[in-house]
Amino acid sequence: MNKIEIGLRAVLLLASMIVAFLGAELAVRAFPGLLPESYRQTFPARGVEFFNPGLLTATPVEGVPIGQPRPRQRMRTPLVPADLQHQGLVDPDDNPDTGEYSFVEIEIDELGFANLEDRPQADIVFVGDSFTFATGTVSPVGLQMQLEQLSGLSIYNLGVSGIGPHQEDWLLMNLGLQRQPRLVIWFFFGGNDVHNAEFIEDKLLSGVTTYADLHPDFAWPRSFLFDLVAWRFRATGPNPENQLPGFVLNVRNKPRLLWFAPQYLREASRTLEELNESQGWQAIRRILPRVARTLNEHGSQFLVVYVPSKAQVYLPHVLPNPTLAYQAVAGRTDAPQRAESFWERMMANRGNVEQLLRELCEGHEISYLSLTDPLSALAERQQLGYFSADTHWNEVGQSAALPPLMSWLQEAGLVSTTDAQSLTRPMQVVRPRR
Repeated sequence: MNKIEIGLRAVLLLASMIVAFLGAELAVRAFPGLLPESYRQTFPARGVEFFNPGLLTATPVEGVPIGQPRPRQRMRTPLVPADLQHQGLVDPDDNPDTGEYSFVEIEIDELGFANLEDRPQADIVFVGDSFTFATGTVSPVGLQMQLEQLSGLSIYNLGVSGIGPHQEDWLLMNLGLQRQPRLVIWFFFGGNDVHNAEFIEDKLLSGVTTYADLHPDFAWPRSFLFDLVAWRFRATGPNPENQLPGFVLNVRNKPRLLWFAPQYLREASRTLEELNESQGWQAIRRILPRVARTLNEHGSQFLVVYVPSKAQVYLPHVLPNPTLAYQAVAGRTDAPQRAESFWERMMANRGNVEQLLRELCEGHEISYLSLTDPLSALAERQQLGYFSADTHWNEVGQSAALPPLMSWLQEAGLVSTTDAQSLTRPMQVVRPRR
């Protein structure tokens, strides 16, 4: 083989590699679903702009970017639910849930919500954040499926992870009312709903009006493939120095570790005065009564359900002080007196959001239901209603919400006495195991 033939072959090889690269680049641009989901999630709104160019500009900051319908899918998480572990705050070897759960499955409809099927009309519309989204789990069986089975009522779940009252209001007005619900159940999460409302209010006051304003530095990568390779090299594992110790909880007289989100501990420590003066609570005071009036005009009933954070429920049942209550959360100080003061502050104020929400609903004649008592009853019986290294409620906690919800539905005339009495029969809960 002479030099000319070798050169020609090298040129042909290079040309074929360039063609293959360009073909792959065009493929992922035309079908961004080919990109790893973990990579897409590093972009604003989980990379929705790749599927729907211009959507960030078209979506108000109080809304939720909803793209074009895509094929429904069953999402199966590859690991035990462990958001605190995934954030690098928990050593995976310490997570006791690992031996009890291997996956969680959830059916995702065409718009990305947790529904087994699209419902043009539904008896009940769920509104809320990730706690509401989690009720749509298929395995283990979540609250949504259990409530449908017991009540005979159809449910459409509008829960979205990471949102707050502004976005929940937007989803209800733009997508929920279309279903002509007889009832809207608004799940209010005590852990961060006030904080999330504060965030949106702060952005609005600073002139941010759309998701594009919220992410002004967003730009499509010049090359997805090059950027994907660079992302792989940039990815680093969790820093062991950021890992937190677990609080000790006695479950059935066996010590078990339990972690709380530092943000939710901070929220639990806020006084009534601090909450009342916050922009977030002022926004909630406007939103919920307005929603109630709108639903009344549409002939729909409205129920606000308070969901406490794991910290609110389980703080009284754990031994205090893992590393001085996460080094007093704010400031990461080693001063014992500050940690003791912070612990006392959390214990004294952890029910304040619930108190304000109850008073708001009573003052505006909005139906209200708290899940603090049934979830606290689990803690009293040394049962876990939440995951150990995850902030969300598990299937046991969701099942604890069934009796009060069914009782309310009966009193509201939406289910019969027979349906409500069916709760006396144990509900089968399937837990995915290894």
